[in-house]
Amino acid sequence: MRASSRTTPLEKFRSLHEEVADWLRQTVPGMPEEAVVPVLTDMELAVRLAQEAAGLQHLGAWTGAHVEGVLVAAATVQKRLHEQAGPEGVDPSVADFGNRVAAALSPLTVFLMSTGRWTGTRDDFIEVRAILDQVSPTSVDARALTEVLDRPEDREATAAALAQTPLGQHLVSLLRWHSPHRDIDQNGLLLPTDVAAAAVAVGLEPTGPLESIRDAPRLLHLLAGLEAAELLDRSSGRAVPVVSADALASETPLNAEQLVVAAAGALKLLLEEASDADNDDEVGPPRTSALMLAALPLLSTAAIGGEVTAEMLRQSDQMAGSSILIAELRDLGVLRDGSQPGGLVVTPGLEHLLARPTLQLLEEATGEETWDDEDWDDDED
Repeated sequence: MRASSRTTPLEKFRSLHEEVADWLRQTVPGMPEEAVVPVLTDMELAVRLAQEAAGLQHLGAWTGAHVEGVLVAAATVQKRLHEQAGPEGVDPSVADFGNRVAAALSPLTVFLMSTGRWTGTRDDFIEVRAILDQVSPTSVDARALTEVLDRPEDREATAAALAQTPLGQHLVSLLRWHSPHRDIDQNGLLLPTDVAAAAVAVGLEPTGPLESIRDAPRLLHLLAGLEAAELLDRSSGRAVPVVSADALASETPLNAEQLVVAAAGALKLLLEEASDADNDDEVGPPRTSALMLAALPLLSTAAIGGEVTAEMLRQSDQMAGSSILIAELRDLGVLRDGSQPGGLVVTPGLEHLLARPTLQLLEEATGEETWDDEDWDDDED
């Protein structure tokens, strides 16, 4: 038998490195070069574990048993790393070994299928994907976020938490600034001559000229929040607060429902714009930006009550420059300092507020692909 016919799965995958790297770049538009190598490395780790610990004989012939074997092996390795760690703890680069391997299995199997290298049966593929849907980090995050949203939300408590944050305070300040009314253009937006004054009213310090409201993204997000809560009436051609002057002058001009809905509207637009960051010049259906793909694990971790570590923040920023978005969420008070140096957590009381748009974006980013029966030929060798 020729040596080439005995090529191992690991050797085969290594021979495909350049093709896999190009596939990753095409599959995730905007993925920076420094993010390609770590994903490629984790995919190779998954293949190595499948070969050495789960008995994989051919790169494209995965079964559910192979996937389960890889997950068990990865968990064993991670446990051993923690047991052998010294006083300084586990090396941050391998601390999440198990999650990295689990996350790599999904793009690996999709690569094999989409490039015609899947040599298993259709049932094998369905079984593999079913297992991955249960254990992949994104699926685990989605279930955890759903559990958060399934808990009864105390709007009064959420509003009380918001009232102490810059986000809640900016919304009130912007609404007060509109009193008794402000002129708007034909699109319902503030006049360019008023943008600077509105920005100052919410505590922004422009670093350059503000020729339109789009030059002040935070202001645009806050206005979207006021619109979501129906706090401005534009029917007269002017923007008029629906809250009375006496109420606006009080310490709590908005009730709990109004404040929570307004904050949710502002946060929704902020995250949606970050998710659409790569779509300005693209033709075709929008794709989740590389920035949001890098930020979603951070947002999910925070929303379910976990702490986003400094190492997680560093890796995410290195992958797609997510620090600007995270800094904005921190400045607005949605996130705050955690217990670890450089760590961040969600502000207590705002779990629902962050979980809802995060889950929506996570579902959009991980939409399942469907495969036609014509793509399968179970009789092929």
